[in-house]
Amino acid sequence: RKVGFFVTLRIHGRAIEGADLHPYAITDTGLRGLEAREDREFRRLMARLSAPFASEGGHLRAWDAYLAHYGVEGFASEVTGILERMESEPQKGAAMFRNRVTTMQHAELWKDVLTRVMQGGRRTPPRDASRLVEEYFTRRVDLSWGPA
Repeated sequence: RKVGFFVTLRIHGRAIEGADLHPYAITDTGLRGLEAREDREFRRLMARLSAPFASEGGHLRAWDAYLAHYGVEGFASEVTGILERMESEPQKGAAMFRNRVTTMQHAELWKDVLTRVMQGGRRTPPRDASRLVEEYFTRRVDLSWGPA
C-alpha cells in the first residue's frame, strides 16, 4: 500500500498508441522511483492483478470480489473511523468524509456496497478474483518487496 504509479499515455489523434507505467514508493520523505529489482517485482504483481481484466467481463468479476471483500463490515468500519476522527479532529474528519462522497472511486464503492446490502446481501464472487483481492488488501511488504 506504500507503492503507487502514474501513467504516461501516448496519444495520436483520438487513439491511444501506448502507455507507460511509472511506479514509485511512498516514503517518509516523499516519493522515490523504484529500484530495478523493486520495479521488476512491481510489474510482475501488476500483471497478476490485472489478469482478470483481460477476459470478457473480468472487470465485473474483479469488482464483485472487491465488494465482497470490503462488505458492510468495511463500510461500517470506515464510516465509524471517520466519525471518530471528526470528534477528535473536526477539520480532518470533515475532509475525509467529503473525500469519500466527492471522489468518484470512493462514492462508487459506497454506492455499490450499500446497493448490495439493500438487495439482500452477499454474492460469492469467483475464487480466482477473490484470491487476488484478498492478497492485494492483506499482503504486507516492505519497500524492498520482501515479507514484512
